Amino acid sequence: MKVINSGKLPVLLVDGEELLGAKQNRVLNASILLTENSETIIPVSCTEHGRWHARQEHFTPSDAFIAKNVRARKNSSVASSLRIHREYRSDQDQVWNDIAEVSDRLGVNSDTDAYQDTVQARIKDIQQYIESLPCREGQTRLLVFLSGSPVGLDIFSSPDIYRKFHAKIIRSHALDIPKQGKAGVTPSKQAATDFIGDIVKCGETAHPSVGYGTDYRCQSDRITGAALVYGEEVIHGGFLV
Repeated sequence: MKVINSGKLPVLLVDGEELLGAKQNRVLNASILLTENSETIIPVSCTEHGRWHARQEHFTPSDAFIAKNVRARKNSSVASSLRIHREYRSDQDQVWNDIAEVSDRLGVNSDTDAYQDTVQARIKDIQQYIESLPCREGQTRLLVFLSGSPVGLDIFSSPDIYRKFHAKIIRSHALDIPKQGKAGVTPSKQAATDFIGDIVKCGETAHPSVGYGTDYRCQSDRITGAALVYGEEVIHGGFLV
């Protein structure tokens, strides 16, 4: 997929964010800091199995990241592809299967097997989580717990960038919460510390990004992670169970 940045500043595209339009909706396989005045082929996966006709000429960002489990398994396959083939390629069939599993679990039917249809079908149900978890002043990261266990951590380089993605990240995790969910277990500081410690212990590999910076991938039996680093700054990092 080609992206044109005709501006005089770099543009950040974030791993897991869904792009809507053209002939199929897509999701980014990596976080990318596009260079100025550039044309870049970016790595994406399809999130809509049953459509191959244009609804609109250009892509636009959606209001959600891809669901946590879909994103985690996608990133795991991308990490394998980078190690073996040096390509940011996902297991596309697995992405489609994982999206179908989310739709089936939530009882959502889609004519084109589109992930976005599932998001829209549950948008009112998950809005309560957006309202109860507002973005805080100066916030740059979000560690999500489900039933008392940490399931995902997203880190951004600045509050201004993080603020743009806060609600999208919450929506993606909220899809894992049953409609009639029971009261959750209170998260503990020790569980958060242990999770971050597990991330640090993960083995990592470094790969040239298609834009500015270096793409780092980390993997363990429990965690899959990716981080875009430019200079000495983590522009975006995502770590999922």
